[in-house]
Amino acid sequence: MHDLLVVVHVVAAAVWVGGVVALTFVAVPVAQRRENAVRGELLRDLGRRWRPLGWGALGVAIVTGIPIADEYGAFDRDVLLDTRFGRLLLLKTALVLLLVGLSVAHSRIGTVLQRQLREGLEPTARGSLVLVGRASLATTVAIPVVAVLLTR
Repeated sequence: MHDLLVVVHVVAAAVWVGGVVALTFVAVPVAQRRENAVRGELLRDLGRRWRPLGWGALGVAIVTGIPIADEYGAFDRDVLLDTRFGRLLLLKTALVLLLVGLSVAHSRIGTVLQRQLREGLEPTARGSLVLVGRASLATTVAIPVVAVLLTR
């Protein structure tokens, strides 16, 4: 059962990371070359198609990560606080929570930006969206790095 959980966990994480990287470095640059209204529509459509897959993958990774961590005694206070594994697991957990928060913020800011573009307003939310997006990308990449360290 452990091996199956790990495989599902890794595949789910790969879907999330791969999707975020593809959106960041492929989809967004293509959309940015379009006029404001078309850009907003493209990014909205990409977001709507990505959300179920991305959030589903992230949810599966979280749900499978809990029993995997439990198998290593991660819910024992001494393991969490007094071992390298425990401290790395706490770091990974904090990064996942940060990622969820950043992803929610990115989605909400994106909705505001789309409305601004659609209504022909000055897109004041763009800078915030870029900043949160970059933080989300950095966090997305940091999580598997910490995961690899957990296996050592």
